[in-house]
Amino acid sequence: MAGERRTITMVGIGLLLTAIAIIAFLAIAPKNRTNNHPNEPAATTPPDPTENYGTLQGHVRNAGTDAPVPLANVTAVGSEYTTTTTTDHDGNFTLRLPDGIYTLIPEADGLRNAGRDDRGLQLRAAPQTTFAGIVLQLYEPCTLAGRVLSGASPLEANILISYKRDGSGAEDYDVGRLETDLDGYFHANGLAAGTLNLQVVADAFAPASITDIELWPGDHLDLGEIPMLPGANINGRIASASTQAPVQDALVQAITNRGKTHTTHSDHHGFFAIQAINADFASLHISAPAFKTFTTHVDLVQAGDRNLSVSLEPSVGLTLRILAPDGLPAQHATVQIWTLNPNEAPQTYTFTGADIALPDLSDGPFRIVAQAENGTLNANALAYPGDFVALTLKGRGTITGLVLSHDGNIATNAQVRLVESANEAIPTTTPWSPTQGGRFSFPGLNPGTYHIEAQDSGHRPTHSPPISLSFGDQPSITIRLHTGGTLSGTVRNDANDDPIPNAVVSVEGHGLSVATNAQGQFTLSQLPSGRFSIQVDASGYKTALASGIQVGDDERAQRDFRLSHGENQLELVGIGVQIRSIDGRHVVSNPLPNSPAARAGLQDLDVILAVNGESTENMPLRILIESIRGEEGSAVRLRIQRDQAAPFEVVIERQRISYP
Repeated sequence: MAGERRTITMVGIGLLLTAIAIIAFLAIAPKNRTNNHPNEPAATTPPDPTENYGTLQGHVRNAGTDAPVPLANVTAVGSEYTTTTTTDHDGNFTLRLPDGIYTLIPEADGLRNAGRDDRGLQLRAAPQTTFAGIVLQLYEPCTLAGRVLSGASPLEANILISYKRDGSGAEDYDVGRLETDLDGYFHANGLAAGTLNLQVVADAFAPASITDIELWPGDHLDLGEIPMLPGANINGRIASASTQAPVQDALVQAITNRGKTHTTHSDHHGFFAIQAINADFASLHISAPAFKTFTTHVDLVQAGDRNLSVSLEPSVGLTLRILAPDGLPAQHATVQIWTLNPNEAPQTYTFTGADIALPDLSDGPFRIVAQAENGTLNANALAYPGDFVALTLKGRGTITGLVLSHDGNIATNAQVRLVESANEAIPTTTPWSPTQGGRFSFPGLNPGTYHIEAQDSGHRPTHSPPISLSFGDQPSITIRLHTGGTLSGTVRNDANDDPIPNAVVSVEGHGLSVATNAQGQFTLSQLPSGRFSIQVDASGYKTALASGIQVGDDERAQRDFRLSHGENQLELVGIGVQIRSIDGRHVVSNPLPNSPAARAGLQDLDVILAVNGESTENMPLRILIESIRGEEGSAVRLRIQRDQAAPFEVVIERQRISYP
């Protein structure tokens, strides 16, 4: 038995040694084995698909309470990749994203963003990098409520809400319109915090306004009862006193004791109506070419209609008196009477000291121009048939002034030039000329509207307010220069985020431009005041135009641009319409097919009376265009006059438009 055990033991040891040898061979053999198939690729480790990913970490908080917001959705929006995650119970989130720039947008039930211009937080997800500590904020929405009454009775009315400024900094835009219920109540929910204006409009009632309403996050403000006062109406028909024929397109103005002017025109049958006037009385003025002006007083204390029948007396004839600068009758003057028809030659008369009676003149108005002493003394006026016109001859005008630097010292090295802005599209401009120790003078000017532009090193070009000049006027003005703001940014390829060198970044209409460096970066200094547009051009790319930019003096702002590939194309945010100035009125021209303007029903030659509630009368064309352009997705409100129809309003959403 002992011999059997020894034999078994030796056999076991031999098997164990054999197994160890085989294992060792297998472990060593692959290292020493040659490749008998040279065309077969060697085995490699597959790449990690997440090597190009970065991590963004942060949390979502309630801006009002600073409490975390659990179960909020956080969406990362990139040019090629978009994903959404949800915060945990402590409001934390983590996003693993491919390399690129992303906009993080938080959302949660019962909360909202800061306002119209709150479009999320833009960040870069860099490969194999964690960006932590990101804070995204959401806000408690606001509620605005109230009740509209006429006396003690509820009133159905329209409520118009607009922001002067919301929590995101967006200014001057309409929220929308809502209606009261049958009991006169209204509730506007989900509003952003900010400063609002509210207007209540109801048929046959004078509009009621509540301005500068302050809302803080989470506010639930009840305005209480809003009383509406019945408006009085002035209706009537205008006819010629001699023929009883209706007088169409007569100008009708009701100037109330509260300082408000209501304006309309008579229709083809001579009828006019001014409704919902909230005043105690009004002075009514009616005028029409070839007729004497009609004026009357209308009592409006009691609500209801005031029906008038107005007969206008025809105006014929004209009496002229020409006075010398000393107030005595001029002894030798030439008078020309022009009609407003450019194809008609003027009638010329000689004034020798006695009044000139012209009993047969009709169908005015007329432009009266008088000259004496070889044209050095002048006078002019607009006259209608039936008028007595006394003109005092005066010399031509002179504008003098002083230029100050931004710190109030005299700008001794400043330059100035004179701009005659009678034709806004093609203004007449003198060359830049040096001042005399900061002082300047422009003599021998004809009547018209001018402004003075001034410039000096270290300051942006600055211009004076409009100067209306008549014969003999000698206004003196002071122009204070400003340093202007600074705008910096980067121009990138929208497809791959690469910087674009040598792109030209310019301020539209101001002759201020700069080229981007090798990293696509630019800096524009001495920017103009007010809102302006930035145009970006680069070879092989569509031209980009961004409007509504405003940078204050000594302020620095950041604005990046992304260009799309394309040639001879312009991209901008607007409504897709051109605007021209005709006879001092801004009119629509050539709405693009399927543009926001075309979809809103705008037509060629529609007159733009107001933009966002501001009258366009005397508004420069450049300012009007800047007001119509804006941020993509925002809205502009236009008041339109079409032919002889009553004015109407349209609200048009701006969108990105490409011009071929």
